[in-house]
Amino acid sequence: MPTTTWRVARRDIARPFGLVEFDTSTNLTTDDKIISTELTNRYTVDDHFNGQWFVTIVLDADTAATVTTGAVPANGIGTLTRRVEDYTASSGQLTIVGANLLAEDESVTCDLYNTFHPDDYKRAYNRARQAVFPRLAAHKDHKGIITDGDTLKYTVPSTIRQIDRVSLGQAVLASHGQNLLTNGGFEEWDTDTIEATETQNSWTLSGTSSTANKESSTTGPTNHMVLTGNYSARLYVPANNTTLLQTVTPSVATQMVEVSMAAYVYCRVASSITLSLDGDHNTSNYHGGTGWELLQYSNTLDINDTSFTAGFYVNGGTAAARTTSYIDRAVVWAGPLSTPESMWDVVNGWEWIPPLDGASDGGQVFLPGRPRDHEVLRLNGRNLLSSVSADTDTIELDGELLDPLYMKCRQFLCEEKAAEDAESDWGRRARDFETEYEFWFRGEAYHGSRPGLVVSRRGPF
Repeated sequence: MPTTTWRVARRDIARPFGLVEFDTSTNLTTDDKIISTELTNRYTVDDHFNGQWFVTIVLDADTAATVTTGAVPANGIGTLTRRVEDYTASSGQLTIVGANLLAEDESVTCDLYNTFHPDDYKRAYNRARQAVFPRLAAHKDHKGIITDGDTLKYTVPSTIRQIDRVSLGQAVLASHGQNLLTNGGFEEWDTDTIEATETQNSWTLSGTSSTANKESSTTGPTNHMVLTGNYSARLYVPANNTTLLQTVTPSVATQMVEVSMAAYVYCRVASSITLSLDGDHNTSNYHGGTGWELLQYSNTLDINDTSFTAGFYVNGGTAAARTTSYIDRAVVWAGPLSTPESMWDVVNGWEWIPPLDGASDGGQVFLPGRPRDHEVLRLNGRNLLSSVSADTDTIELDGELLDPLYMKCRQFLCEEKAAEDAESDWGRRARDFETEYEFWFRGEAYHGSRPGLVVSRRGPF
């Protein structure tokens, strides 16, 4: 789902209370004045903004950096807010309270907020995101958990605070006919160890003191570090940044083609190992350190690429991230926009126990029976909308779903004002916004992980 920046959201929340957006016509200097002919043209009465209006500098008005965000003002992006002390209509000049501004080398875009300080909107939203959950939430689709046939209980990631659906998928194996990797299942070994700078059975290792070792399957007891076949790779990284890569030169098209990779990795340290494609390792999706996880990554190749590298990157330059990891079932496709998946079987009768005693995870999910061994457990769920602190922070909603969120924020703002002045109409306005919020959810509005059932009736009933 697309997101909305906090700057956009704050402005929309503020409009019923009074919001004016304008550009300065004279570059700011080191004084307490902000001048805009836009204000002169629109607001012709002196002192119109005196007292309860707050001005915030939100952006450079030019496009020196990008059309989307503009350059960063010397006074910061949405970080400087001052109360207006005086307004002169003839010149469009605002005199503000507090220390002098920093000089700007171009015009800036400013917002004027009536009654409520921008920090009030931030506080109201960070409270509202909790109040609207789970009706409005950041929806999650987690495919990282790998099942064990003898295990019924699995730890839920901390990013999921409510589970809507549990599914079980069949693993995509390295032996898949469309896999572009050679020896993606690490079944072929000339020797038991790949040393740093050595290439063996299509894989090349870099990283001083690091090794890739053959891990063999066993029975009675089972070696759970081998998922499929006879072997997996045990990647040992004691000191330095390390890569385990192979160069892929396929017969299929590669130039400016989307390349997708998936692999099963076991690790007990978060933010240590991740996937790498065409020299770019996926820093936004490191392994979570929960045991076996399915890692996935996609990258677009360069305009002249007839080959590319694919494999693994370990952040061994950080002592806390140095690890031993186990790797199996590595697959790569060129062309599809995501790694192919098998069909998902819905699991019924599961139970979820929330985090106990202040645990930092997402609780535990209990399956009703033994799952298939070494398959992907998929959790569809929800988390709170992200908190905001800066103008560039984002909310995981857009479009029509923003309306009820905005109503709840306005309700909280009005309730705070009502507490200050019981004789005012702020209490009534708070109730009006609360009613609009509740009304939005009546009828057929549904925001779970899949559409709700709609039953149509005909006749007079």
